[in-house]
Amino acid sequence: MATYHRIGPNGEIICGDDDGFIRISSSWAVVSNEEAPVGGVLFQTNYYRMLLQGGYKMQKNTAGKWVVFAWTTADNLPKTGDALNITANIRIDGGIANAVDDTNPTELEDGYYIFDITAAEANGDNLVLCPASSTSGVQVIGVPGAIWTSPPNFEKLSIDASGKVVTPDTQKVDVNTIKTQSITCGAGVTVLASVGTAATSTAQTGDTYALANGASGFAAIKGETASILDDTGTNGVVVAAASKTGYALSATQTFNLTGDITGSLSGSVGSVTGLTPANLDVAVSTRLATAGYTAPLDAAGTRTAVGLAAANLDTQLTDIPTVAEFEARTLVAANYGTAANQTTIAGYIDTEMAAALAAVDTEVAAIKTVTDSLTAAAAAKLALSAGTIVSASAITGTLSTTQMSTDLTEATDDHYNGRIVIFTSGVLANQATDITAYNGTTKVITMTALTEAPSNADTFVIV
Repeated sequence: MATYHRIGPNGEIICGDDDGFIRISSSWAVVSNEEAPVGGVLFQTNYYRMLLQGGYKMQKNTAGKWVVFAWTTADNLPKTGDALNITANIRIDGGIANAVDDTNPTELEDGYYIFDITAAEANGDNLVLCPASSTSGVQVIGVPGAIWTSPPNFEKLSIDASGKVVTPDTQKVDVNTIKTQSITCGAGVTVLASVGTAATSTAQTGDTYALANGASGFAAIKGETASILDDTGTNGVVVAAASKTGYALSATQTFNLTGDITGSLSGSVGSVTGLTPANLDVAVSTRLATAGYTAPLDAAGTRTAVGLAAANLDTQLTDIPTVAEFEARTLVAANYGTAANQTTIAGYIDTEMAAALAAVDTEVAAIKTVTDSLTAAAAAKLALSAGTIVSASAITGTLSTTQMSTDLTEATDDHYNGRIVIFTSGVLANQATDITAYNGTTKVITMTALTEAPSNADTFVIV
């Protein structure tokens, strides 16, 4: 009987012998020449028994094994003896690919190899194995390539025909074993006589239960509760849920109240014998004696804190000037505003104003001389020249000693090359430099270095 493994025309694995064959692809299988869906299909040859894809299970976070198949692409025959050249990466829940801890698989036979998968590598809902061979012309695939894991011990439970969960025999054996084991108590532990083996223990029935009538049974607890109600005077008192009316303590009860009272106390207090002035004095004195308490300043301490050395405040005020001393130090008292001084000041102002007016007259005369000499032709040329002056401002963008973003509208590159830019405001006011380049798209001027960079909104003209 011949057994064979080959790669079919569509890349599927074909396994078989004289009794039939199985064709394994990513979505279907053929068993004994009959097609069948992969999910849950169990197939067997003389050498292999596998559960394809949906039926192949691996428990989550539990070590297991993963089979891969290798073949040569030249003849589609299984590749044997290639274990040391086969490695694999595993992806957990779509995460990054990590090399399998089992560096190389163990060879089975006829192109099948098996990897050991650790519990950590199986700790995911979906696992994908990506095997590969460093041998040229050898292809390797996982059988299957991806697995959806099941919870640990999930398959150890089963359901019978009535729908009940069947306990595995191994668990029954464990319980029976526990029932037959002895218990050894540590030092100081007393085991009651009622605790014994199942054969010697007497079942408790009716009112003989120690839990009901024993020294710590229900009956004893009920009696203690009744005594508490009697002692507090609340036996038989129905307490309203909202008002709590009916709570009372008998005169013979003594207790300590510890903690904060967050609600309100109303009504009258008959007497509080412990709350006396003497007790309060002791409590306050104890509190004041603690290391963290700072006593208020006395008279001497207060004077020291504000810088007064003497007890009498009047002695600290001797250096304050009197009214006469204040008046003696004013401009009027010092005779700063005498008639002679005022005459001198007026004369100085008149002299300075006269000099300033004379200088202005001189400048105006010089300007008039120039303008008077202008001919009509010269005036026309001056008007034409003024018309070529361009006014603009620097804007936010590139602002350095050699480049400046502007609000110019000219769109032609290098349109202003060779012209002079003169600043009319800002730190560069009245400073001039020449333009070496102009970008018509960004409106950035490139110029010979200035002493400082212009700022946003600085104004300038181009002449």
